[in-house]
Amino acid sequence: MRWSDADGTPGLAARRYDAFVGAVLLAYKEDARTGLVRPLAAALEPAFRSAVLEASRAMGGVSPEIATIPARRRAARDRGFHPVEQLVRRLGVRPSRPLRWAREPADQRDFGRAERLENLAGALVAPRRLDGRRVLLVEDVVTTGATVGEAVRAVHDGGGLVVGVVALARVGP
Repeated sequence: MRWSDADGTPGLAARRYDAFVGAVLLAYKEDARTGLVRPLAAALEPAFRSAVLEASRAMGGVSPEIATIPARRRAARDRGFHPVEQLVRRLGVRPSRPLRWAREPADQRDFGRAERLENLAGALVAPRRLDGRRVLLVEDVVTTGATVGEAVRAVHDGGGLVVGVVALARVGP
């Protein structure tokens, strides 16, 4: 499933988010059923490989840097692992970590798009300059696009360029 962010950044999702995908992701992330990393990575792989290939072609044959949007500090501490990073590693890639949380945003579970955008504004930063770096962001679920949009903004503010976003699942069309 393809989409474009407000700034034109191309996105590709492996699956449409539905009750089944949500239940599996919840078991993986919240119940620490890390054995689910194998089937989840297999589901992500075709979209991931396609996004890498498309970005590479757009960059004249140069592969993009693969980066995950960081897990929130509290979630990473509570889980003991970074779910998206584990998915990418399962695909044989060691992702970079060009971003970090400047502040811990509120839980967005019950927020609409406008509330999510406000909650995330300025929450991510690139702690080091990203000049010349071309990044393909990987995320597990894109709902409103607020987190991805904030990550794209932070990479751009750091001097880098987001060449695409790939997600396991996306809500909506």
